[in-house]
Amino acid sequence: MWIDLNKYLMIDLHPQGLQNSYAYATDGRWQGGDAGLHGVIWKGTRDSMIVMDPPGYGPCEVDGMAVGTQVGTGLTVTDGGLIRDHALLWHDTPESWIDMNPSFAADKDSYLWGTTGQIHCGQSAGHAGVWFGDDPDSFTDLHRYVPGNPSGASRAVDIDVYDGTVFIAGRATFDNGRTHAVVWIGTPAGSRFGAGSRGDGAAGALPVR
Repeated sequence: MWIDLNKYLMIDLHPQGLQNSYAYATDGRWQGGDAGLHGVIWKGTRDSMIVMDPPGYGPCEVDGMAVGTQVGTGLTVTDGGLIRDHALLWHDTPESWIDMNPSFAADKDSYLWGTTGQIHCGQSAGHAGVWFGDDPDSFTDLHRYVPGNPSGASRAVDIDVYDGTVFIAGRATFDNGRTHAVVWIGTPAGSRFGAGSRGDGAAGALPVR
């Protein structure tokens, strides 16, 4: 084993006065999660906590991080009066928040769970997908690659780029009604997998395995 567990130091990030707190992600500098139903980031100490909730959103949480980018979810009321979860993105400060819910799925829930800093993965309207940069309508639907069950659900929960290839881990419900662990694999074309957005972008060959 290359790590020495005897040299690990645990730091309690829990804010005083709250019942529960959770850390879900880190970029090596910051830790992200939720505390008292607020989306928060810490920088290694309890007192460094910053509440990231956008005005009018809550509960919120920070679920994924890369250097300079945080992603998560917040509950909000839509223009039509519906209560929905919306995917959220930040760049290190509460004021930088962006609602990443696609405009073409305004009445649906969306979530962000993972990010490379430039490509973000999650779910919109029950379908796994990816977003690019700070554009809510860049959402590209990955559920199209789930064989046999276009009406089923899927979600993409983690993403990484290795040797020029994008790997997206998640789960999908197949036509036998069972949920399987899956990975989508693709090569970006320019700043995206391919041309198009609004959930129908041409994403190239992204096999489900």
